[in-house]
Amino acid sequence: MKKLLILFTLWCLQPAYAQLSNNPAIWHPGTLVLTSGTEINGKINYDLKTGVVQLKTAGLVKAFTPYHVQSFRFVEEQFGMMREFMACSFHPESRRTSKSFLEVVLKGPLMVFRKQENYAKVLPAALEEHVEGQPALFDYKTSFTYYVRVNDQFMMLKKFKKSIFPMMARQLGHEFMELVQEKKWRLYALPDQLRLINYYNYQQAYASTVERSPAMQGSSYQYSEQ
Repeated sequence: MKKLLILFTLWCLQPAYAQLSNNPAIWHPGTLVLTSGTEINGKINYDLKTGVVQLKTAGLVKAFTPYHVQSFRFVEEQFGMMREFMACSFHPESRRTSKSFLEVVLKGPLMVFRKQENYAKVLPAALEEHVEGQPALFDYKTSFTYYVRVNDQFMMLKKFKKSIFPMMARQLGHEFMELVQEKKWRLYALPDQLRLINYYNYQQAYASTVERSPAMQGSSYQYSEQ
């Protein structure tokens, strides 16, 4: 039986030097989806500082804010990765709602997003690590703030152990807790937090598939971290 996999973009742990290619002079092949649902292919440039995405088609350049776009994705050619951003009503710490582009990290019942912070401060160290060919994993903690969308509300991932994990444990039961102990996953470590959320999303998707299709009853699906 084929493995059922949920999108798990572990490349999100790539160092912040990947952000260097977002220089305003650099364009990437990609797709932009308007609020109307219309998809437009072209060259994309996303300015992390202003939160504005530009689309170049047939020599014409148009700029869009999160209020005019559902999402956009582009190929980060230099690092061989696809990056996707969604326009979200973002208000994790405030009652005021504003639209912002957030980068998609994990998809599923619990979606994980990230937003880059301290843009200028991380570039020198990250660039040095890139030149030396070493992974700059120290950067992902200081360069990005991670969020989980729970019931259409955003919660900072740093609250994982206190708020998010208990909810997951209640729904998945003792087998989930045994898995955490077996794998020695650390509830305070970002890579393990993402693995746990990915596993939760897999379990929820599998349960939903079985519920919708009686023919799936008894099927042997396996979880994979790959």
